[in-house]
Amino acid sequence: MVAASIAVCSLSFTACCCPGSDSSPAKSAAPAAKADSDLQQKRADLIEKYKKERVIHKVEGESLAKLYVMPRFYTLPVDDKKTVANLVYVWFYRYPNPVNADTVNPGDHVEIIDHANGKQVGSYDPITGLSMD
Repeated sequence: MVAASIAVCSLSFTACCCPGSDSSPAKSAAPAAKADSDLQQKRADLIEKYKKERVIHKVEGESLAKLYVMPRFYTLPVDDKKTVANLVYVWFYRYPNPVNADTVNPGDHVEIIDHANGKQVGSYDPITGLSMD
């Protein structure tokens, strides 16, 4: 059920957080441009949904995004894991659409951490993709 709801959500938020989405609002020429508050709220709502579904435990960090995942995250298909990680990426760094090599800042990435033991289990950025240890 979690995977199905993530698949449905990925369709509904393609425009708000997926790299290379053609259905995005006006493209920004400035790499440092930030997403507007409505877009950020949609992203925050989806993160809360994944928390309730016990896929995500929490997201935190000051200059680096840290995504704490729960056991359900590991059972997701790879594409759904990428979707969740990308959602956290664009929300945390406040990226507008689309996210591509011209709009990302080097070094921006998401550390994926197991919430139970605190160990890093992977990382994500839209250029190199998802890497799970």
